[in-house]
Amino acid sequence: MFTPYGTVEETPSFSPCSLTFPDTECVDYYKEINQHPNSEEEWRKVDKKLNNVLHIASCEYKPRTVEWLLNNADVDQTLSSARNIKGYTALEALESVLEAKRTTMEYGMMTIYISDNFTGFPTDAVNCVAALQGIQAPSRIQSLRLKFGCTCGQCVDGFFSARMREALLCQGELSHDMLDEYNDDGPFWAEMHGHATRHVAPDIQRNFTTNRSLRRGFVNIFAHVKDAMSRGASPRVQNVLDAWTSSGEWPPVTKSYFERGGAAVDALRVMFEAARDEDQWAGSGGLLDNIFGVDQVEEPAGLAALPHCRNDLEFGMVALMCGMPNL
Repeated sequence: MFTPYGTVEETPSFSPCSLTFPDTECVDYYKEINQHPNSEEEWRKVDKKLNNVLHIASCEYKPRTVEWLLNNADVDQTLSSARNIKGYTALEALESVLEAKRTTMEYGMMTIYISDNFTGFPTDAVNCVAALQGIQAPSRIQSLRLKFGCTCGQCVDGFFSARMREALLCQGELSHDMLDEYNDDGPFWAEMHGHATRHVAPDIQRNFTTNRSLRRGFVNIFAHVKDAMSRGASPRVQNVLDAWTSSGEWPPVTKSYFERGGAAVDALRVMFEAARDEDQWAGSGGLLDNIFGVDQVEEPAGLAALPHCRNDLEFGMVALMCGMPNL
């Protein structure tokens, strides 16, 4: 049957190849088809869901096949601009498949949310997206942004968006200033800030009541995290340690904290959990309320100017990539 989308076949000749052949064998097979006198008609064929050969090759993560089709069979963008029964182009169909795999997993009759455990799309899928977007020889940062589904084109390390950075900077500043209060009164400080020190090892928590430098070392980690992010780095543990090392901190209270068994994640987890729990969309919205007042409806100008990204609310995924699983 012929439609405006192409000739519909129950099983077009290209389907078994795209679904079962290895990538390089697919390319060889399509090269042979391209030698036929009626090759243009072959490329116009679609299956019953109106998927053409490029749709299928893309969703099967066959980057060499996708690249070959774009260069040799996509005359006047007839393949790349064609839409299937869902209204998706090949790129949009692939993005839909990747989004589903990123966020959910079927287990029996249940659908499990797995977005927090996302560690990036497969390399072949990333290469398919790059080819469909017309990116030839993507740079390392371009590949990372495609790998982690960045949609703003600005994510640091591919996954850390500007809006998440702003949320963590705000939480880091709030936490640092709050913890900096009453630091001279150990027992009161430890009691007052028990929630903020919940990820600290129990023996260190006990020593907080009597050891001021230990308290100061913990508080200073928040400043080092802020420093790392302000320099344009993601809040990976190593980046925080690098910021601390280069700070020339004296007296070396953070060093003392680390030597007693403390870790950068003790503070990082507090920041991530607070940013997530008080986010306007992922949590209660408390952060904007605390800073701008409960009547704040629109985002402040500085925040509104930041680009939106698919990764803005993925606190669990970003925490995982920064060395903190199971946020």
